[in-house]
Amino acid sequence: MAQNILGLSSEAVDVLNRMYDFMVTHRGISPEAASAILGNVMQESTFNHNAVSSKGAKGVYQLLGQNYQNYLNYLKQKNWNDGPLSQTSFVLNEIMNGKDYYYETYDKYKQRQANGWKERTADGKGWYKNPNDSIEFTKTYLPRELAGTLPPRREEAVKIITTSKDIPAITKMFMNYWERPNASEANLNTRIDYAN
Repeated sequence: MAQNILGLSSEAVDVLNRMYDFMVTHRGISPEAASAILGNVMQESTFNHNAVSSKGAKGVYQLLGQNYQNYLNYLKQKNWNDGPLSQTSFVLNEIMNGKDYYYETYDKYKQRQANGWKERTADGKGWYKNPNDSIEFTKTYLPRELAGTLPPRREEAVKIITTSKDIPAITKMFMNYWERPNASEANLNTRIDYAN
């Protein structure tokens, strides 16, 4: 990965090389999977650890919202400082061992949809309807469902990242499972080009 064909600064090349070495040498990730992940990182942040998006996403992986809060808790638990390798460790840990947050919510909404958007009350004796559920499902999940771009479930993501040698397939899995960009930000072919 040492060759700089991407027009990166020497600092960014150093970050790229350290991340690649960390994944392959210290986390047992295949060179193909490491390249696929780094293709996504190139698209997200160009390996700029201090990158902050217009939406407030931070770092090389552009962590945002609950992922960012989970990352801060991870740093505190490990007594680590923020950095590209800490972020990489966190992301890999979340993929390999974390909860499948996306599908916990998606499955909950699908169950409510099947029940006419009703769910049981806390005491289990009645039903209620939350109008925000169908709005959130339609805004967040339905477009991906209709386009066939739902991310893989965690077990499938782990299988792909640990066994596949197909860089485009791993790149797509990581983009859909971890990054989950909107259609205008996806640029899958560019991510694959960076990964190769």
